[in-house]
Order: sequence, then structure tokens, then C-alpha cells
Amino acid sequence: RERGLAGWFDAVDDEEQIVTITFFGGVDATLFNDLAGVNGEPFGWPFSGREDNPNAPKGGIAVARESLMTYDPVNDRKGGNILCIEQVPVEPGSSGVQIKVKCGMLLEGYRPRRIVRFYPATWKVEALPREEQFFGRE
Repeated sequence: RERGLAGWFDAVDDEEQIVTITFFGGVDATLFNDLAGVNGEPFGWPFSGREDNPNAPKGGIAVARESLMTYDPVNDRKGGNILCIEQVPVEPGSSGVQIKVKCGMLLEGYRPRRIVRFYPATWKVEALPREEQFFGRE
């Protein structure tokens, strides 16, 4: 939970600000149950605006590298409401779990086939140890 659920963007709709994420396989399947959890607290910082529906599931998305390392997930997350949670055909490396998220703001790394880490709003996001962050390694 401290590192988020890893996956990749399948699609990014810039106009509607909706991203489609498919999660990697090899993950404890019970973690996907948390995607439907509702956290009644408002999003607040680091998100740029309020979620569309505070009573719907929501979460934050942090851009990750191919190594799955993130830069600074505490500060670099953007996100919003989870619009749908679907089962899709399982491909190599895929869990078959896919979500669509309505984002308040799209970041540069939000592009198809890019790697991300998703944090359901019910999970507490804490700073990772420096050796697990890519920030400062450029």
C-alpha cells in the first residue's frame, strides 16, 4: 500500500481529462477491493481542485519510471473520481483490472503506455525512503 498499485495508461482523453489505467499482474488481488472504497474527506492538497463527486471512489496517480520508481508521490500526485472499475481480458503482465479516472489536471507523464502508481483515497500516502525515489537521480 505504501507504494501504490502499479499499472500503465491505456488511454488518455485530454479534452475530457479521463485516463484509463490497467494494473500489472502479480499483485495481491485483495488490494483491488480498495479501489471501490469511499473516503469522505475532501481531496485537498496536492490536488488542484475538488473531486466531482465526494461520495464516489477516488484516488491519486503518480507518474513512475520503467523501473517503477516514482519521483515524489506525496507531492506529485494528481487524480479524481474513479468513473468505473472493469475486468478486461488478461494480457501478459496484466491483472485484468482496469479503471477510468476523471482527473482535475493532467501531468506531462500522463501518456498512453506510460507507467504509473495509483493510490486509492483510502490509502495513506507517505514519503518513500530517498533510495526508492527517482527524484534527484537525473
